[in-house]
Amino acid sequence: MRRLLKGIYDQFNASTLAAEYKLHYALAPQETEPPYITFRLITDSTDSDFDCNWWESCVVQISAWSTADSSIEALEMNRKIRVVFDDATLTVPEWFFIHMLPTVGNLVDDPDGGWHYAQDYRVEIVTP
Repeated sequence: MRRLLKGIYDQFNASTLAAEYKLHYALAPQETEPPYITFRLITDSTDSDFDCNWWESCVVQISAWSTADSSIEALEMNRKIRVVFDDATLTVPEWFFIHMLPTVGNLVDDPDGGWHYAQDYRVEIVTP
């Protein structure tokens, strides 16, 4: 799992998203001011790394967080996330490839104010 999360982080840092937003794993620190992006593994796995013979699949969620009154900022952030991650092939040492396939996206009015757009990806991992 660590290599997968590092691959997502590296993909983010190599994109223009890194200049606009901070990326946090799972939850942003409480003092973090939106807009920001979080990502987390949705699949129930306690393994520190995948150990399949050649193929593994999991679900990752990448979320845009905004405190704007309108949902426009969260929607635009999600559009930018999708440009970077939809059908992306991540480079991770010792794995053949990691391919990210977009699945479900969901825009939610955050009860604390603002908006949250959660985009799920099915991640296919091919190992040697």
